[in-house]
Amino acid sequence: MDRVQIHYEPIVESRRRYAAPLADMRGTLSKHFGESAYFALMEMDFEEMKLLRQEIVANPHKDLSKGKGLKVAQFLLGFKPDVVFSRESLEGKGPGYAFAEAGVETAQTDVETLEELVAGLLEAGGNSTNL
Repeated sequence: MDRVQIHYEPIVESRRRYAAPLADMRGTLSKHFGESAYFALMEMDFEEMKLLRQEIVANPHKDLSKGKGLKVAQFLLGFKPDVVFSRESLEGKGPGYAFAEAGVETAQTDVETLEELVAGLLEAGGNSTNL
C-alpha cells in the first residue's frame, strides 16, 4: 500500500441550541453579557425550519461585583448551547475563553430583539455569522 486517502465530511446538524442575553422579559437583547437580567435558551430545527423550544432563565450572577461574566458562562454551559450570542464582543474576555474551551461558538449580533434573532436564524438556516 503506497498511500491512504481519508475523505472527511462534516456532520450536518439539523438541530442547534442557542443562548442570548436579555435585558427584560419582553425579549430586548441586553448590551451587557454578564449584567443581563435574563437569558433566552432556544432549540431550533433547521430541517423543519422552526423554533422547537424557548425558555427564559434568570441570571443568578448579575449582581456579583467581580467575575460575573465567567460565572454566567459557566452557568450557561450547563444548558449545553451550540452558539451564544451577545451584542458585545466576548473575544479576549473570560466568557469568550470559557465558551471556546467548551467548543461553544460565540457570535456578536446587532439585532435588538429576540424575535429578530430567531427570524434571522431561520432565514439564514442557522448560520450565525450574518446576524
